[in-house]
Amino acid sequence: MALITPTEAKAFLQISHTDTNIDLFIAAAIEEAEGILGKKTTNDPARSDDVDGGGFSLMPPGRPIDSITSITDLLPEPGSVVDSSIYELRRNFIYKRDGLRWREGAARYRIAYSGGWAEASVPSTVKLAIMQIMFRDYHGRGGQASQLAAGIQVQWEKYYNTNFVKKLKQFSSFGGF
Repeated sequence: MALITPTEAKAFLQISHTDTNIDLFIAAAIEEAEGILGKKTTNDPARSDDVDGGGFSLMPPGRPIDSITSITDLLPEPGSVVDSSIYELRRNFIYKRDGLRWREGAARYRIAYSGGWAEASVPSTVKLAIMQIMFRDYHGRGGQASQLAAGIQVQWEKYYNTNFVKKLKQFSSFGGF
């Protein structure tokens, strides 16, 4: 089952006609929300992401994290698997047990893990924000700068002050898990 079905999208958009672009608008809204969130909205049992080192924790984007399969230090090449006894998963971040920083380097660590929200557990606030993004994109085709819907005026040039961005930020990678 999809996070947002075409039937749900059409109901939210208040359209009854057939629009072959509905799936595109749904996918684009989800991608935009994931960019704001800094993480994926769907669960993946076999994720692999390269993350930066240098901090006290590693932050894979597919949070919430269910489990870590492996961490590979990609520098120097060809890379070596990090011993799982030296790190632990706490609150969706990976910390070294000795409390020291991970070695410095952009995209230095490749993390294989299971993570993301199961469809049934995506917060309703996030789903609503995705639908609001979709609404803006659908009804703002052709460069429209603002939209009045349900008595609420939204001006797209003030995008990051919109209520859907505020809703997503509370769940973002950098501020609310």
